[in-house]
Amino acid sequence: MKKLYQKNSNLFGQNLSRYRKLSGLTQDDLGQTVGVSRTYISALEHGRANPTLKLMSQLALALEIDVGNLLSTSEEHLNSEEEEHEIHKNAWYRK
Repeated sequence: MKKLYQKNSNLFGQNLSRYRKLSGLTQDDLGQTVGVSRTYISALEHGRANPTLKLMSQLALALEIDVGNLLSTSEEHLNSEEEEHEIHKNAWYRK
């Protein structure tokens, strides 16, 4: 059970980091947007902290993605070139 928990935590953190970077946001930018510290965003990305459902929703809104993308495996969505293009395009407009 502990292995599964750690795997899910790492998956969430990897997805959060990936989408944050694709959105052109720093950890500080994202933290300020959702009301948490940069160090907490770092802890989430490295699997050392666990977000509430409310925070997961806020993060997804800030990243302009579906909350499910933060919990999906790479086979489900991470290799979509079309999705990456959309995220990059949105990041460009935010700047």
